[in-house]
Amino acid sequence: MNHQKPPSCWIKEIFSLGSRKKDYNKPIDGKAILKKEDLMIAIQACPELKDFVNQIISLCGGTEIS
Repeated sequence: MNHQKPPSCWIKEIFSLGSRKKDYNKPIDGKAILKKEDLMIAIQACPELKDFVNQIISLCGGTEIS
């Protein structure tokens, strides 16, 4: 994790450079960005994300992703 410039900062910068020149709103735009994407692809590719998601699943009493 880059605490100096986390992913949301990169996304905000990209939004400001885009043709619509709008501000990035993490809750609203994040949902729209991920709406049609398969989060499982990112979970399988990123061990840290997988651990994070499995921790949430574990706390909810669910079956973790292998």
